[in-house]
Amino acid sequence: GVNASTQSITFTLISADSGDERIIWHHQEKFDQEKYLSFDASKGYVVKVNESDKQRYVTDPLMVAAALENSMAALKEFIDANGLDMSNIKAISPGAQQHATVYLSKNAGKAFDGPSSKSMREQMRDGRYLAWEYSPIWMDKSTDVQGQSLIANARFGSNEELLRQTGSGFQHRFPAGQIAKFRDDMPEKYQNTHRILNMTAFVGYLLTGNSDFPWDQGDAVPSHLVDIKTRNWLSN
Repeated sequence: GVNASTQSITFTLISADSGDERIIWHHQEKFDQEKYLSFDASKGYVVKVNESDKQRYVTDPLMVAAALENSMAALKEFIDANGLDMSNIKAISPGAQQHATVYLSKNAGKAFDGPSSKSMREQMRDGRYLAWEYSPIWMDKSTDVQGQSLIANARFGSNEELLRQTGSGFQHRFPAGQIAKFRDDMPEKYQNTHRILNMTAFVGYLLTGNSDFPWDQGDAVPSHLVDIKTRNWLSN
């Protein structure tokens, strides 16, 4: 299991030998460790505040990539030291902040295509696989304008109708508001965006190199982007 939370990434290795499920290894990379201080996000987030952008809380997706890679190295060290085989890992379950969005560029599908001497962080930075270098997170409260626009949309017309169709009234931290604010504030970067993932799917992307790594249906619900009855994406 892989959990990418606000302050850390946690790995849990579970053995299911003969049906006896048990934790055999646990590892955590905390973002307040010295090796992550260069990201300037020791609490797991960066506050970006200016006159037109109040209460925007973001994180650095490259920090998540670095912590994931460090965790994978620690996992390999544990497996090698105990005479185990990495190929015996049958499944990996990623989980992370549902209300954090990562913006991949049109080059993202070329990421991690074959072995490289560079770290995952260096490859993503040099290859410019991110359309935006930051990811708004669940603490973000900067989407008032986008929220009012969403409620007034012809599809909804009221917060009550938004609640009925999507399962929740407007919440600042939901991806619909985050994405709309990114589109409004940075149209050029938005135009260069090929894929938008929540943080859980981003972890899946890092593990597979597949920019089309799918959202879990449950993660799509708290987004204002899907009809909870039909389970279809809303078109506008």
